[in-house]
Amino acid sequence: MKKNKEKVVSEEKKENTELSFLEKYKTDSKYKAKIQLIGWGIFLLVLIIYLNIAELSSPSKPLTNAVTPIRDTEKENAKLGEWLDKIGNNYEYEVNIATKKKDGENIVSDEVRYFGISNLNRLTIDRSYQGNTLHYRKEADQYYFVVDENTYQEVLEEDVYSIIKAEYVTKEGMKNFLENASLDHVTNYSSGKKEYEYHLKVRDMIKTYQGDDEITFQVSEENGQIKVEVDYAPLLKELSLSYTECKVSYLYQNIGKVEEIQAISTDKIKKVDENE
Repeated sequence: MKKNKEKVVSEEKKENTELSFLEKYKTDSKYKAKIQLIGWGIFLLVLIIYLNIAELSSPSKPLTNAVTPIRDTEKENAKLGEWLDKIGNNYEYEVNIATKKKDGENIVSDEVRYFGISNLNRLTIDRSYQGNTLHYRKEADQYYFVVDENTYQEVLEEDVYSIIKAEYVTKEGMKNFLENASLDHVTNYSSGKKEYEYHLKVRDMIKTYQGDDEITFQVSEENGQIKVEVDYAPLLKELSLSYTECKVSYLYQNIGKVEEIQAISTDKIKKVDENE
């Protein structure tokens, strides 16, 4: 009999507590806010736990990019990386050069563009300057001016690269600079793109110069294209030339896909010393 009485009292107490909670929730705004805050806290906690579990169970994603430092012991072998070897001697190229020079109190801007294709020891060279495009060929170490499809005039390297020296235009010239430069780091992207950064001390090219000026080469390799950006002005300035800017942009593409370039037949060549 006593147990039944206690059970009735307990149920009445529980019912009163529930009524008290509902009444307090409805009538006490602070109490209501506190209960809602606790509810949101529990919800957020459950959500965080769920997201952490999902993150652990999903495959890891590659980093957007990762910078790979180059150890000193690796620099000698990795100096030019693989990208220059990939270009080889079969490619399509374009070199854009934008310069600024002092002319008295004035700064004069100028632009020249070289473009063409290379296959083995044969090279086509088109030079676009001030609205005029001239066509040249190179076979082995000899340059030719293309007069027409049946006439080739022997010329010197200085004739082809009369706007700016060949070493600032050709792949061989750029390679020579890079062989004296330091590869500081490589950036690898998840897309497959690679970026290289080189620094060339001017004093490594001009032994009598003792300053700390340097040239930076920015190289990017992506989708079969290789681009190189550099400003040679710090070097040209120390060579007593009046350049304040000499930005050169190299582009190499269709690497390994250039078809054979036909040799120039000897009967079409006009010697340098022949009269017009």
